[in-house]
Amino acid sequence: MKLSKEVKESLRFWQSYFSVWDGSCTISLSHGPCAKWDDYWYCDAACTPEAWGAGAWSTSLRQFMAIKWSNDEQEAARRKTASSSAFIEALALVNATRAFGPQCQGKNVVIIVDAQDLSMAFQKGYAKDPALHEQIVLARTCALTWNLSLSCIQIY
Repeated sequence: MKLSKEVKESLRFWQSYFSVWDGSCTISLSHGPCAKWDDYWYCDAACTPEAWGAGAWSTSLRQFMAIKWSNDEQEAARRKTASSSAFIEALALVNATRAFGPQCQGKNVVIIVDAQDLSMAFQKGYAKDPALHEQIVLARTCALTWNLSLSCIQIY
């Protein structure tokens, strides 16, 4: 049987976690489109000549986080013709997960972004762009670390 690149990546991801999993699991009986969410994180990123950075707001924690992109992050976001919106939005998502995740352990969280391609890639768990895919894996790794149920949706 030939496995696709996506399936192989997923198997590698889970293989690394099954080896350290303690067998415990929080069961969520209301997961899906009608789920009762415990928190909403609003994330946004900027890449203008005046500002490179991101911010996020957690409604349940009533906390805001903001960061300025490093030169390495700015360079990673650059593409041939423009910066990658999905990539910098994913950086914001990862930073929000790192900032709020430890305080939201075991919760169902909706992350609201303004990049449809990021939202779709996050829900699939895969992106063709390697840099974007790496950020999705980082966010999902954080979710496993803090036992978060994360969903990502896009708003305009």
